[in-house]
Amino acid sequence: MNIRTVKHDAAGAMAVAREPRKVILVYAGVMTLLSLALTVVNVWLDEQISNTGGLANLGLQTILSTVQMVLPLAQTIVLLCLELGYLSAAMRFARKQYADHTDLMTGFHRFGPLIRLVLIQGAIYLGLFFVSSWLGTQIFLMTPYAEPLLLAMEPLMNSSILSGGDVVMDEATLAAMSDAMVPMMVFVLAVFAVLAIPVMFRYRMANYRLLDKPREGAFAALRNSRAMMRGNALNLLKLDLGFWWYYLLTAVASVICYGDQLLPLLGVELPIPPMVSYFLFYGLYLVAQFAIYYFFRNPLEVTYVMAYESIRPEEKEDGVILGNIFTL
Repeated sequence: MNIRTVKHDAAGAMAVAREPRKVILVYAGVMTLLSLALTVVNVWLDEQISNTGGLANLGLQTILSTVQMVLPLAQTIVLLCLELGYLSAAMRFARKQYADHTDLMTGFHRFGPLIRLVLIQGAIYLGLFFVSSWLGTQIFLMTPYAEPLLLAMEPLMNSSILSGGDVVMDEATLAAMSDAMVPMMVFVLAVFAVLAIPVMFRYRMANYRLLDKPREGAFAALRNSRAMMRGNALNLLKLDLGFWWYYLLTAVASVICYGDQLLPLLGVELPIPPMVSYFLFYGLYLVAQFAIYYFFRNPLEVTYVMAYESIRPEEKEDGVILGNIFTL
């Protein structure tokens, strides 16, 4: 993987791509409207649940709470499918082939393999988190940072011995334990980062491989991604660092989303109701995120596809994802 060549080829592909703005406009617009709609529905459900009380309305309250829990899961699935569909369009742009907004449906057509891929990766990271929790806790207990936690737990141990096993947890003790456990969580997250980041880079090409060879399945996509990334992880990291400005803009947009919570911490109070303030900053976040996607996402994603193209095994194309299309 040669970073300079990858960027040069990506720029050349974008120069001859047909209607890339239309594809990203539809993609970013659908993502924005979906997020806005879910947020509005979630606020409405909160209001309905708070106004629905008493035993007579217990069934309705249960239904509304269930819908509120299911909606984010449904949104996540839809966004995963849209993301894979957008990657398929970016892959066609990189290969100088025709693509349009209908390619966004590719993720829904690959729903089964995509969900299996997500679940397998989720199981891998969950296992790594359990291992990190154990290792991080053991390391924490061997450091001086564990002393405040042990001191906070000492009254509980004494009360347990005196009362024959019953532990009384008062608010002061609970608060002291919570504060003392912050360094432990830092150790756990640090260990998780050490273990998970190499694994994440190892499987970075799995989605592209799933698009290229959907019949091979999720396990094969992960296995081939691991093979392709052998010796290329550092180059891909360099490519990521080259797009630092994009990730910084995305982080700034995310901070804007929480402006209604951050401003009071800075001593700034807006003369508007809290709900209006919430939707004001959330709307600004959606606008900023839409602009970032519309102006910068196409060249970014095509560059990553070119990185995949530079390291994928040489083989005859089967035409599965590209279908019956015309070369520009």
